[in-house]
Amino acid sequence: MLPQLCYLQRTIPTGDLYTNLADEGLRFDLATRAMVQSFVPHTSLTDRAWSIATLPCASGGLGLRTFADTADAAYLASYVLARHELPTLFPDLAPAFPDPALRNAPPAPTPMAAAAARAHDRLMHIHPGAAADLPSATDPRPSVHHLQKRISTRVTDAQSARLLADLPNNRAKAQYLSHCQDPYTYSALPTCPELTFDNKLLPISIARRLLLPVTPCTCEAHQCVMCTKQTDILGDHSLLCFHDGNPHRRTLWHDASYRVWGAMLKSVGFSVRIEPSNALLSNSGKRPDLIIHDNSASSSQTFIDFITCVVAKSPNPSRGASLPGAAADAGANEKIDRWRELVYAQGDSFIPIAQEDGGCLNQAALDLFDEAARRAGGSSGERQAFRVFWRQRIAVANAKGVATTIRHRTPICSGVHWPIQPHHFSNLDFCPPARPTNTDSQNPRAAGVTTTLTADG
Repeated sequence: MLPQLCYLQRTIPTGDLYTNLADEGLRFDLATRAMVQSFVPHTSLTDRAWSIATLPCASGGLGLRTFADTADAAYLASYVLARHELPTLFPDLAPAFPDPALRNAPPAPTPMAAAAARAHDRLMHIHPGAAADLPSATDPRPSVHHLQKRISTRVTDAQSARLLADLPNNRAKAQYLSHCQDPYTYSALPTCPELTFDNKLLPISIARRLLLPVTPCTCEAHQCVMCTKQTDILGDHSLLCFHDGNPHRRTLWHDASYRVWGAMLKSVGFSVRIEPSNALLSNSGKRPDLIIHDNSASSSQTFIDFITCVVAKSPNPSRGASLPGAAADAGANEKIDRWRELVYAQGDSFIPIAQEDGGCLNQAALDLFDEAARRAGGSSGERQAFRVFWRQRIAVANAKGVATTIRHRTPICSGVHWPIQPHHFSNLDFCPPARPTNTDSQNPRAAGVTTTLTADG
């Protein structure tokens, strides 16, 4: 369906408002929004969350482009290329394709030219440089696909910058910037279990991506199921609470993430040891997450320690709201301070891998990944396939770990719904209720009618 829709937008001016085509496009967008709402059934999809969802994955969204967002870019790209190609074949048609960027020009000779001028003006209103990439007579002429992508990228950048400026606080801005560094989680195809989300984890992960609450309750009063402290509805406290040691964060987020790195490094020929004991000659008692060694060279071994970073705990929230990866950099520096002297003293090297809950990695981790991709060898296409697959594996493992940690300690309501409601037990798996029998239908309790407990009993 999408290829046919794209062809339609390149041949017909679908961006004009108050037309039948615009009404059909609105129906398409509303259906897409209803689909996104079904991903987060526990909460309401706000306009801001919908705006995030319709951004590309590289801009922190879900990659679900709307009919309205692509209409003008598609038609203008098709018109501009037709304006350059057709006069070379039919010189007499050149006056029928005036430049859509001209100001104070005579009336357009054709409805197509008038529609292209309107599309150009609408795009320039969104971003003054949206149509700056239109090829001239001397420029190489790209395909309509590439030209449409170049125009859409400018528009998307403007929408992303406007969204970032309108976010209410530094926490939301830092979280959004972290998501912008992860274009892999929601572009991954579920071709293997490692790239597949459980149905109970997907709503939590998407809610975090869209900056929505992870709790099904709309009350403002929530408390942690472990430490009973007042907490937030976005899931940050669930990641930061160590009242019981937070075993799910350690095993399902931290451990699961660095084991993906170990598998990736092992696949390119590194000798990998996981959580080796007595690796340090000192009596510090520290144990790294990974030790890698290049068997093809007489080099020292490299110690790797992994750290999971929560954006909301960044020591400098204002820095995180303007600089992507601030939390990951702070976590990496913390690891360096703890490990560098011990590792360097015995002639080895150390690499910290820090990953934020939004998916952003520190620079040292990216450099290590680039080295692994280089060692993978093969053609440029094979190296790119290696990069995409393992970045998706790393991103999905991180997102699943965050969602699992939050699910096992979802904040409960301590407001008007206190003391007990079914959603307080959303982190547990219950067996389905037994089907009522004929005799049960005469007994309301046996027929499945439940009684809500109140403060009065």
